[in-house]
This record gives sequence, C-alpha cells and structure tokens, in this order.
Amino acid sequence: MDSYNLMSTYFSYNDVTVLGCIFNKVPVEGYYSLENVKPVVTQWFDKFATPFGKGRAYGFVPVIPVLEGARDNSEKMDEALKEIDDFRQVFVENVDCEGLVRDCLEYFEKGGAGRESEPLTNGRTQRSAVEAVRIAPTEMKRSRQEIEKEAMQKGATGG
Repeated sequence: MDSYNLMSTYFSYNDVTVLGCIFNKVPVEGYYSLENVKPVVTQWFDKFATPFGKGRAYGFVPVIPVLEGARDNSEKMDEALKEIDDFRQVFVENVDCEGLVRDCLEYFEKGGAGRESEPLTNGRTQRSAVEAVRIAPTEMKRSRQEIEKEAMQKGATGG
C-alpha cells in the first residue's frame, strides 16, 4: 500500500487521474502471500475508492519463478521469453482485465482524457495522462526521486 500511495500521490500531484493498480510479484507463500494480502488490500480499496479517485485493485499477479532476475540477466531473459505464454495465462487469471478496460472506457466517455481543463477543489486543473507525459521536464514541480526521497524521510519503507 505504501508504494501505491506514493505512486498515486505523485501522479495526482501532476494532475494525472489514477484509476487503480495491479500488484505484481506477490509471494505465493509467507506472511505477505497472495492468499493473505489480496483480501486485506481489496478491502482497503473497497473502503476508500471513489470513481476516478483513490482507484481500485485490478489484480494480484503472483511471483513467476522463471521471471525472477530476468530483467538484469540476458540469459534468464531468454529463458523467460520462452515462457511468455505462461505469464500471459497467469496474468489473465489474476487480473480483472475486463474491469480495467471498462473503467478506462467509462473514464474516457465521461471526458476524462483530452477534455477541456476542469478546475479541481485545490485550484489546479485536471490533465489527461497524455498531456502530463508531454510536459517538459523543466515544467515539472518535483521529480519522482525528490518525492521518493521525501517519502523515505517521512518513514515510507518503499515497495
């Protein structure tokens, strides 16, 4: 939850709406196992979620052993790519893809992206994700690293 709150706060600070998240690399065993984490995190999102506000948990993808360490090791990556169909299957089984697409469509239908700027209660304007990505780095108020550093100083443990 710390990571989600940190990241969603960063995007919100930059006027980008966060619809939700997909938790990945969730351990299959132990205290933070998929079985233990999913109901608690889902309950948190159910309690605090608002339409296009706090977001929702679209899924919990378990650790896939063949992918561990593959990002930093080209030989492991080659092996992992051979198993990509297995990853796709695990992803589809553990993520509410229909819900994610439905929420994206609803967001766009309600004018979420590409609409005229609409004032928010804090006086800033809402930007679409596309607009936010196009912002020149010099226009950004704070970098991700600055926000993470501040969060760590305030006690966040990271993801």
